[in-house]
Amino acid sequence: MDGSQFLTTNATSNTVYEYSLASVLEGSVSLPSLQGLVGQGNWIWTDQPSYGTDQFGNPEVISNAVTLYRVGSSATPIATLQLGPLLVRANTFIDSLSGSSLTVVDLSGATPTEASYSLPIAVPPPRGALSGPAPFIFVALSPTQFMESAGYGLLVDGSVPDAPRNFGYGAITSMAGSTARAVFTTQSGDAFAFDSATNALEKIAAIASDSQLALSSDGSVLAAIDTSGNVVVYSLPGWTLINMLPAPGIIVLSGSGTTLGEELANATAQSVPVTGGAATSDPGGCSPILTLCPVLVSPDGTLAAVAGESLTTMYYEIGFTDYLAPETAISRNGTLLATLSGYPVAWLDDSRLLVNNYAPCLDSTEVCYAGATIYGPTGTQLAAPPGGEIDSLQVVSSDLVYSQQSNAIISLTSGASTWVSQDPFGGQVGPCECGPEEQQWGVFAGSAIVFVSGNLVVAQPY
Repeated sequence: MDGSQFLTTNATSNTVYEYSLASVLEGSVSLPSLQGLVGQGNWIWTDQPSYGTDQFGNPEVISNAVTLYRVGSSATPIATLQLGPLLVRANTFIDSLSGSSLTVVDLSGATPTEASYSLPIAVPPPRGALSGPAPFIFVALSPTQFMESAGYGLLVDGSVPDAPRNFGYGAITSMAGSTARAVFTTQSGDAFAFDSATNALEKIAAIASDSQLALSSDGSVLAAIDTSGNVVVYSLPGWTLINMLPAPGIIVLSGSGTTLGEELANATAQSVPVTGGAATSDPGGCSPILTLCPVLVSPDGTLAAVAGESLTTMYYEIGFTDYLAPETAISRNGTLLATLSGYPVAWLDDSRLLVNNYAPCLDSTEVCYAGATIYGPTGTQLAAPPGGEIDSLQVVSSDLVYSQQSNAIISLTSGASTWVSQDPFGGQVGPCECGPEEQQWGVFAGSAIVFVSGNLVVAQPY
């Protein structure tokens, strides 16, 4: 590895010969196998990987058996080490990565030594052949100094155990807005709150980098999923902990900040008081072939609208043999009030639910937008707003909504945009539990729209 010697082999006898750069034979040894042969300083080693299958059924390495030999000695190994699935070779050491664990084998001394560290960024699992490799980078400078990146603009120095040093904050991973403030998290684990009245930017570090965030309408209550996998509910601006609840798949918060809507992994939904208490099962939910369906909670926390079809799945269905027309179930405190045709988008207030309609396209096997409808809680049709599709929004006024899809404020009466930013919308973002169309981060925050523009977070008056 350091270029000071070179190896030749006789494959018939599995003999390894080590030569100096002047072609002087310095030693030889016959080994059981030449698989994964590496030379490092005064050592040579072979590697015997063990295989399993990943979540997609593809073969993957689950561990490596590394056998070390001293150059010029007998074929008796000095050590056989059971290491992780990912090996990084350097001049005088081997790094073994497995999940959040790092094992360093130092070969600079007379005998190999091992040391263990915790990785600030865990090695991500394979994403399958179609998705390509995960954007994970690991670089070791010495047996005790290494750096990592999982993409999304964040570089971490992990050389000091349990005290990682971040270079920058990385990309936005989640964002929520209200009339008083916007809150957003970053890949580094740091979170920020922007006060729309004072323009003050506050940094906090109490929320995980991959958090889902939800704010009450006035910004006084924040719900998030923290590093331990719980839903934490805070009172703002003082960041006083209100409650901690077990985390489901995805969360939403009522405008009043009193009720948490939860999408569960068994394709059902429930509403839970943020201060604690019994959960209410909300009627509706996806078909058994799907996993998660959105649930929307009305501003006062008493009404729930649950989708009967996943929008992402609906968009990507091939053919219509299994096509399910979207439905929405509306309930009050767990009692079913109505079942509607269409996909729920948002409660405009306690008496109006905006629903998008979809149907198979006439000339393809895709799903097409077929207009929107506003319903009352009992299923009464109230209006059919004109304009294009809006699949993610915040309410600005009784008539105006902010479209998080197009970064525009739109009138429900006319369908026209009353505000559109001239700055580029979107940038590199972190992973989220959403479709590609929702990874353009932007929220309504009082007198400003806060959104990602390239590598900046911009707060822009409207």
